[in-house]
Amino acid sequence: MGIADRVRAAGLPSDVPMDVFICADSLTRPPLVHHRYPSVSELKAIGQLVNDGSMPLEPPQLISQYTLEPLLRQVAETTPGVTVQFGCELTDFTQDDDGVTAQLRAADGQDRTVRARYLVGCDGASKHGPPQAGHRAPR
Repeated sequence: MGIADRVRAAGLPSDVPMDVFICADSLTRPPLVHHRYPSVSELKAIGQLVNDGSMPLEPPQLISQYTLEPLLRQVAETTPGVTVQFGCELTDFTQDDDGVTAQLRAADGQDRTVRARYLVGCDGASKHGPPQAGHRAPR
């Protein structure tokens, strides 16, 4: 989809380190622990020097969920051949060599069947989808 540059532009500036500080009681006291993590720019520079497969093609990016979700939605909604569905539940699906047949239930209780080459669930970390998706409910 070629959206890495758009995500990076909306996220934490590339020159800001992604350090982690663990503090107790007060932010005015020195941290208990400081883990240094390089910035995106530093990771990209390292990646250009190392070409042995040990570095990811794209370094991680810090971006808030409330910024990322609208960006991804806009990209998905303007991508030819993609249909974005909100307010419906995936109740079942089957997969074959040609694609996926999905059973959806709308908020009004109406069921319908859709056929697609791919099925992508973007319903959050607390959801686990139908059992055949291979996910287990959180414990």
